[in-house]
Amino acid sequence: MNEIHYYVIDSCSLIDLKKMNPPDIYEKPWNNIEKLIDSGRLFAPKQVFDEICQGDDELKKWVQKRHKKFIRQLDEFQIQKTRELQAEYPSWVDINKETEIADPFIVALAMENDNNQRTLVPTIKKRIVVTQEKLDGNKIKIPFICKKHNIESIEIFDLFRKLAWKF
Repeated sequence: MNEIHYYVIDSCSLIDLKKMNPPDIYEKPWNNIEKLIDSGRLFAPKQVFDEICQGDDELKKWVQKRHKKFIRQLDEFQIQKTRELQAEYPSWVDINKETEIADPFIVALAMENDNNQRTLVPTIKKRIVVTQEKLDGNKIKIPFICKKHNIESIEIFDLFRKLAWKF
């Protein structure tokens, strides 16, 4: 059985990567990320796009340039899963904030199942969340929610390791 990994990325992973590896100095990691986006294997919900666009820097310009392939619009499944997650973990997100927090949308997008597409070789399509948040006991953060719902959660450099990227 073949397994293909797809990655749903949180804004904090891109923001941290930009801080540690600015694209104007470290082109290779960013080129690899762009190839992953172009292949349809790295994406994020619109709320991640909105969080990044609150800043006014080169990351905002980068994501605006690539948003058509990178950003996934909400569908009925994601809306339903987001509502369920917010009901299950009411303290996770402050619903009174002016801008939507991306976290529940990231997890909902990771919950979507792509395995109903028929292929010649039996294939499992697994979605993995990429976030810089860390599992911290029972604190309600993305890794905690992912663990509760059997979704793998990794950090950006773990993504690089998983894909055997060397720079």
